[in-house]
Amino acid sequence: PPLSADVSEVRCQKIARGASAGGGAGAAGAAGNLLDTGLLGELGKQETDYEAESQQMSLEALRAQNRAIEDYVMRLVRQRDELRFVTKLAEERDSYYILGLEGPQVSDAQVKRAYRNLSRKEHPDKAGIGNTRRFQSIQQAYTNVMKQRKEG
Repeated sequence: PPLSADVSEVRCQKIARGASAGGGAGAAGAAGNLLDTGLLGELGKQETDYEAESQQMSLEALRAQNRAIEDYVMRLVRQRDELRFVTKLAEERDSYYILGLEGPQVSDAQVKRAYRNLSRKEHPDKAGIGNTRRFQSIQQAYTNVMKQRKEG
C-alpha cells in the first residue's frame, strides 16, 4: 500500500538527516554507514513504487530525498578516490619490493641494474618454465616503477 504523504516526508527527512551526519569520522561516520543501509533499501525499490510514492510526497520531501542520495553518492566517490590512492601506494611499494630495492629514493641506474639481474636470474629459459609468473611479476614491477618515475 502507498504511504501517506506525512509518512513519506518523515522517512525522507530521516534519510536526509542520516546522509548529512554520515560524512564524518567516528560515531558520525558509523551512524552514516548504518543510515546508508536504509538508503540502499530505498534505492532498491521498483520504479513503479517510486512513482506512486512521489505522487504523494511534498516537493520538500522529494528534495530532501534527492539531497540524501546525492550525499550518499558523493561519499562513495570519496571512498573510491581514497581506495585508488591507497592502491597506487601499495603497488608502488610492492614494485620496489619485488625488484629488491629500498624505495623511490634509488637511482634509475639502480632500478635498471636490479631489473636486469633479476630478469636474467628468473627468466623462464634459465630458471625453468614454472618460473613464468615470477618473471612476469618482475617485468610488471619494473614497468610500474619506470611509469611512476616518468609521472614524477
